[in-house]
Amino acid sequence: QLLKVPKLIRETVAESLTELLGDPDSFLELREENGQQVQRVLVRDAAGAAHLLEYAMIETPDGWRINGVLLL
Repeated sequence: QLLKVPKLIRETVAESLTELLGDPDSFLELREENGQQVQRVLVRDAAGAAHLLEYAMIETPDGWRINGVLLL
């Protein structure tokens, strides 16, 4: 199951990004920080401007959930 974690996190983040901004351009660094998985993502808005975000993810009994988002 450990190998599935990054894929599940990417899927959860991609789903939330697609709803807000469209498809993510790049999934960058995935790291553990303070007991959470943190996924860095590069997205472009409708005008083509790049935005770097970090998603803090936590595992719950119902699966991976977004615990916070930081716009860098």
